[in-house]
Amino acid sequence: MARRQLVPTALRDELTEYSSLLRALRTTHTLDVGAHLIQSQDPSDHESDSSGPEATPSTSSGPGSNKRKRSPTEPEVPHWRKRDQWTRWPIPAKDVPPPDWTLQDEIGTIVKQTLASIEPESDSDSESLSAKDESDADSAHDGDSDDEDAYMQNLAELITPVVENYLESVLALICAHTIARSDSMQNRIEPFDWRDLVNILGSPAAAHLVDETILQTVITRMQTLFETTPASTSTSIPVPSSDTGAP
Repeated sequence: MARRQLVPTALRDELTEYSSLLRALRTTHTLDVGAHLIQSQDPSDHESDSSGPEATPSTSSGPGSNKRKRSPTEPEVPHWRKRDQWTRWPIPAKDVPPPDWTLQDEIGTIVKQTLASIEPESDSDSESLSAKDESDADSAHDGDSDDEDAYMQNLAELITPVVENYLESVLALICAHTIARSDSMQNRIEPFDWRDLVNILGSPAAAHLVDETILQTVITRMQTLFETTPASTSTSIPVPSSDTGAP
């Protein structure tokens, strides 16, 4: 039996970086919610996919069509390359794409929009101003804008730690309901869907974390988005595992 050829260290590092890049690109595509929402749900697309050359044996119509004939010049696919293409989860930290904005930036934007929606309209009953009054008002508005930006930044800095602790508690609760398994078995367990997450967050253990009104709002919106999606096959949520670490 021929001895296996050793891969040089430099080439191994290059291949490792390349595989990490592919996983990062796939993760970015998976996390892009907009791309998934705008995808067409036309049944004809699924029918055309199932009738293509890569159709599964269940969609083939003849007893002899279960296996595709291999061309004489087509190389044999190694056994280790026939495994399912799955993404490691939790995703390694080096493969997680860095966000464009920090959590504090996102919170600052939400706070600014919330305060703007509850403030009364100051210009609704105001009378027309002269040119001089308008210039003075613009100068005062610029000063107020600077003060408002500083106020929003300070407010976001105060709220961010509270939100971080809240998110850590929610994610830890979800991880507690994840079945403990080895890395080789992670693609053989059905992942949680949105209904499972709602059931977890609606359990008594999460009564201090999530308000029931918010859960009902989430359920209504998710049912609107996925009204054509069949219900999850799982009938219950697994009991918390001993591994309660965050993903």
